[in-house]
Amino acid sequence: MLLLGLSVFCEARSPAENYIIHCSGCHKSNGSGSQINLVPDIRNVVGYFTQVPDGRAYIIQVADISQAPLPDDDLAALINWTLYKFSKDQLATHFKLYTEKEVKKLRNTRPADLHSVRRKLLVSLKQRGIQLPKYVRP
Repeated sequence: MLLLGLSVFCEARSPAENYIIHCSGCHKSNGSGSQINLVPDIRNVVGYFTQVPDGRAYIIQVADISQAPLPDDDLAALINWTLYKFSKDQLATHFKLYTEKEVKKLRNTRPADLHSVRRKLLVSLKQRGIQLPKYVRP
């Protein structure tokens, strides 16, 4: 009986369920975020980061993503789902799905100053003619 009860807790969740549990509290169920709470809107935006060097790593290394209480394979599935759900048209032309191995590596090599990384990525995007919506954090 005890093992039967534990299997409920070990059951894998779909990426959509994981989005609701781990992301929608800040980014809302529709991805719109909250300007008041300094949470960016990811709709038609987040995919652009896959178009510039280091942008792919940045997506995983954002604090709330890299520190999410999910195994690497579930996090890869969640990020892939989120990118296609909210920003498919902005993905790099030859976008490749994140893998468990890649997510594990990126989580373990997170830069200390992620805001500085973001600023550099925004410059790279701007040079490609992509202007992201204003984001209030440094």
